[in-house]
Amino acid sequence: MDEKKKEYFIKRILEERERILGGLNSLSEDYQGATDSKAAEFEETAWTERDKEYLSSLISQDIEEMAEVNEALKSIVDGTYGICVDCGQKIPEERLEVKPTAIRCVKCQEKYEMRRNAANSGGLGYRQSE
Repeated sequence: MDEKKKEYFIKRILEERERILGGLNSLSEDYQGATDSKAAEFEETAWTERDKEYLSSLISQDIEEMAEVNEALKSIVDGTYGICVDCGQKIPEERLEVKPTAIRCVKCQEKYEMRRNAANSGGLGYRQSE
């Protein structure tokens, strides 16, 4: 990957990082508000608990996305950005354009997701051929 493209993707990744940080700050404030509220009614308390669970799951997703951003930045420093971690082939720039933090080519990502989904479902209906 040439330097101009690398700089472009660094900019995209840093923009993604700022978006995630902004979301995390907002969600953290919302979560703090939900945990600080003293609900007098049972129904309001139940809603508050659901809100906290929902906000917590959104925060977890943002933390996972931030880990992907950090890995992408590390791979740029290491000189491995745009190389699939599974097969070692170049990740097409079209894929990086859509997901600048991608660490796998589409084919390997699909295999990875199949293995992960099978593991999460107890392995039902999945037969590993590799």
